[in-house]
Amino acid sequence: ECRFDDPSRTLEVAEVATAIAERLEVRDYGSLMVQDLQGRAWSHLANARRLVSDLSGASEALEVAAKHLREGSGSALERSFLLRMQAAVLRDYRRFDEAEARVDEALALSRAEALEHEVGMSLMAKSSLLGYQGDTEQEIAYLQQALFLIDPEREPRVKLIAVHNLAAALHKLE
Repeated sequence: ECRFDDPSRTLEVAEVATAIAERLEVRDYGSLMVQDLQGRAWSHLANARRLVSDLSGASEALEVAAKHLREGSGSALERSFLLRMQAAVLRDYRRFDEAEARVDEALALSRAEALEHEVGMSLMAKSSLLGYQGDTEQEIAYLQQALFLIDPEREPRVKLIAVHNLAAALHKLE
């Protein structure tokens, strides 16, 4: 939750979460679950580093996350999340084609597994990418789709951000 308000605090929380995840015992949770949880924690750490403008640190954390997830359960949920985090870092590096490929992969994966909320999150990531590239009409189209799929009980602030981004994009088009 703090990722929206305090990037430094987000980094601290992500570092703690990663340290905890790295200490999970396989005998207690099973190898696949431990790898998935470690992958998720490292993905969050990557995002936190991105938020404080440490793109090289974010890239390094994404490599560790990907390694854990390759050894994990193969969960579409975890892979989709990682792909969106990779896309965000690539977007910040202004490598838009690579970022779009990651978002499209996350979107296809989420749709194939009928993960509605994840589809909505991927649509938001796609809209953000389009907004960065100045394609406001497509940004709006993706945001409108995302609004119907994002679960407001699961992530109420994300739903609010989608509405805000839609209003801002509509304002751009007057």
